[in-house]
Amino acid sequence: MHPDERFKKSVQGFYAYLGSLVLAGAGPLAASALAEKGQPSLRVLAVIVGVGAWIPLMLVIAWVIRVGDEFVARIHLTALAVSFAGSLVIVSLFDWLARAEFIDRPPFMVVWISMAVFWVVALIWSKNHFERPQ
Repeated sequence: MHPDERFKKSVQGFYAYLGSLVLAGAGPLAASALAEKGQPSLRVLAVIVGVGAWIPLMLVIAWVIRVGDEFVARIHLTALAVSFAGSLVIVSLFDWLARAEFIDRPPFMVVWISMAVFWVVALIWSKNHFERPQ
């Protein structure tokens, strides 16, 4: 592949990644506004928008892992594994704190934002871990 084509593909991938991040952030906010409406059709649309907003990000991450080299795949797969484990701890922590009546059940938006933040931290950690000199 010619370097210019590779650069063009990298730029397109970067913009697809940014666009999917914006959609993953804005989609749930729009879905929350729709969910507060009383009409059942708008609430159904809220569910579709809220869930559907995350699908492009998942597809872009899968594409990055599939077309990237072994190094990029290792960074993203490690970050996904770490964030999955961290998300399990977050969900368990919120659940047990609520069961023990230390806190009220948090809104689910708090849970998914916590999971998303954990994924970003895991991605940064993974990138730094694999890029540091041995």
